[in-house]
Amino acid sequence: MDVLAIAGSARRNGNSEKLLDVFVDELTSNTSDWHVEKIVLIDGSKVLRKAEETGMLKGLDIHRYSNGESSVNEYVWNIRPCLGCDFCVSGKCVQKDSMWDIYEKLKVVDLLVLSTPVYFYGVPSHVKAIIDRCQLFYNKKYIRKEKWRDKPGTGVLLCCGATRGENLFTGISASARFWYDAIDFEYAGKVLVRGVDKPTAMDGRQEVVEETRALARNIIADRI
Repeated sequence: MDVLAIAGSARRNGNSEKLLDVFVDELTSNTSDWHVEKIVLIDGSKVLRKAEETGMLKGLDIHRYSNGESSVNEYVWNIRPCLGCDFCVSGKCVQKDSMWDIYEKLKVVDLLVLSTPVYFYGVPSHVKAIIDRCQLFYNKKYIRKEKWRDKPGTGVLLCCGATRGENLFTGISASARFWYDAIDFEYAGKVLVRGVDKPTAMDGRQEVVEETRALARNIIADRI
C-alpha cells in the first residue's frame, strides 16, 4: 500500500505533525509492505537564503517503510494558489510548479492522510493552495467525465486546534470531505483535537494517541 501523508503545519514537530507521526507509526508497525511518503510542506524553522528572496520555504520529503528503513530529502516546494482561470476545464493546469508532483502522487496512492492545524477556523494557506489546485481533478471527474484513478483511494483527516469552540472544525471538516470527493478518495475517518496551543500540549494526551492509533488500525483492517 502506498500512503501520502501531508504535514500541513509550518511548525516542525508541532501538535498536528505529532498526531500524523502517531498514525504513521501505527500503520508501519502493524502491517507489511506499506510505503509512507510524508511531505512537510513548509519547515518554518529553516528558511533557505533563496527562499528569503522568493518567498518559498524549505520542505521535507520523508519516506518510511514497514521494514524500518527511511530516507529524508530537503527541497523547496513551490505551490502557487489557484488562479481561477478555468484552464483546468481543458484537463490540464496552466501553472508549472511543484503541484504537478502532488498531482502525480494523488493518482497512485492508496491512502491520503492530511494533518493540519487550525488557522482562523480554516487550514493554513499552503494547505488551502493544494486543495484549491485540485479543481483540476474536480473538472476531470464532474465536467469532463474522465476516470483518472483505477479505483477510489481512502482519505483521513487529522486536525488540532488551540481553542475549544463548538464550530472549531466545521469548516475544515467540510473542506476535507468535499476535497476527498473531488479527488476520488473515500473520506474514511478523522481525529479532531481541541485545546492544543503550545507545542507541548499533546504531551500526556494518551486518549488522543489511542484514538489516532485506533483509526489507523481501522484503515488497515479495511484495506487488507
